Amino acid sequence: MGPLAVAIQKVAGSELGTVCYIGAGSGSWLDDIVALKPTCISAYEASEDLFDALRSKCKKYGFVAPYNQWVLPADAEEYDATIYQNPRYNSLVNKEESLSHSSSNIESSIKRIVGIPLNQLTESLNVDSNKANVLILDMDDELGERSLSSNQSLRLFSHIFIVSKK
Repeated sequence: MGPLAVAIQKVAGSELGTVCYIGAGSGSWLDDIVALKPTCISAYEASEDLFDALRSKCKKYGFVAPYNQWVLPADAEEYDATIYQNPRYNSLVNKEESLSHSSSNIESSIKRIVGIPLNQLTESLNVDSNKANVLILDMDDELGERSLSSNQSLRLFSHIFIVSKK
């Protein structure tokens, strides 16, 4: 079991409800999280290439719902994204502000994208407040922290993990 699943298991205990994973990538983490037996998993990945792999992995689990969608800061309907040749690095953080990529020679471009605001996403989830509900933000730098500080709807999660590329 990977370190993220171990950490979730330690803090969430045995009654795991909804797991919402934003920045789910190709789903390399999926089997480990499924082993924790959550009620459901919602997995969001913006890159079509990574999403194809994620969707394939999710097919064997009836309680895992993959979404090919950008998740934006609260109340934002459009946003400028930094797009890299390797889609694993795509981010809502500008390259110049990125602690991961600002000094690298990785080619990037800015693209105006649309997606679902984080507050709308959380409001759409079916969450059992009697269970431990987990939000995983796999994002570049401090964007996840900025999203958290301005979003009251995240209170429905008992545990929030930020997986940073720092």
